Amino acid sequence: MLLEAILIPRYIVFARERGMTGGDVHKPGKPPVAEMGGVVLLLSALLVESLLYIAGVYGLDYFKAAFLATLVAGMIGVVDDLVRLNGIAKTVAGLVIGAPLLLFNAYEPRLAIPFIGSARFTILYPLAVPLAMSVFANAANMNDTHNGILHISAIHIYTVAGAAGALLLYCSDATGLALYMSLAFAPLSLGFLVYNMFPARVFNGDTGSLTVGTLIGLVAIMGKVEVAVVLAMMPWVIKGFGTIASVRGFKEKSEIAVKPVVIEGWEIRGSRDPRAPATLARLLTMDYSLTEPEVILAVTLLSMISSIVAVALSLVTYAGLG
Repeated sequence: MLLEAILIPRYIVFARERGMTGGDVHKPGKPPVAEMGGVVLLLSALLVESLLYIAGVYGLDYFKAAFLATLVAGMIGVVDDLVRLNGIAKTVAGLVIGAPLLLFNAYEPRLAIPFIGSARFTILYPLAVPLAMSVFANAANMNDTHNGILHISAIHIYTVAGAAGALLLYCSDATGLALYMSLAFAPLSLGFLVYNMFPARVFNGDTGSLTVGTLIGLVAIMGKVEVAVVLAMMPWVIKGFGTIASVRGFKEKSEIAVKPVVIEGWEIRGSRDPRAPATLARLLTMDYSLTEPEVILAVTLLSMISSIVAVALSLVTYAGLG
């Protein structure tokens, strides 16, 4: 967070001086905003992961897996920001993010299932790790739609994961890794939110969104709080599946011909075109238009509700594992 406070203002000046800006499409006149600020987030995340290793939070293999997964996600994001990968290429590339976890055996093939208990999936779990990491990363990327939404939701998810990790630590002999990683990663989103919240001064870019999604995936899988995290990110899941289903496949935003919303001054109105993606913003504005802050508030409330439900089900899921 301190590194972000030092580097982000300087990066904003650097990006503006070199024309590395993009129009904020939800505002009149599309004011230019510094692009690819997620590079700072990526560097900060790699530093935090290194400090977690130095502090003894996790061992060398877990550190290698976390560091490389984050670095791979960030590099995919950089390439996507610079040359724009299509939706399928980005999804396939996302599978590589989970490879370091398999390479260094940084997971346990065990899953806590609500109302059932802990079950072991020796063969299926490692097969699911690359897919899960791709889903986490790309879900974050698909939901970075309005100023601050990505980091507001991420902070909620880290809070749920941390609570679930604390519950595991209390109820069993778990390491508390989810708690410690959440406490370390949440300030990264909080620090970036200061500059990305409405009106945004810097955009995450795919570099930032893929990094955030990967960090959440690491907390979920390494910290063994998969169920809690998936429940907390349910608005992301619904939005992602809605978009994929409505456009019939994995597509980049630039590949979608019909935009989900229509911008009229400061007002956002859901598109009536049946070909438009079924995003949360479109669903929220189908009956009446909203301003961007109102959309952000609505999505924030949905995220909070999902987080409350996730914490409640975490009590059921993890309290009996001791």
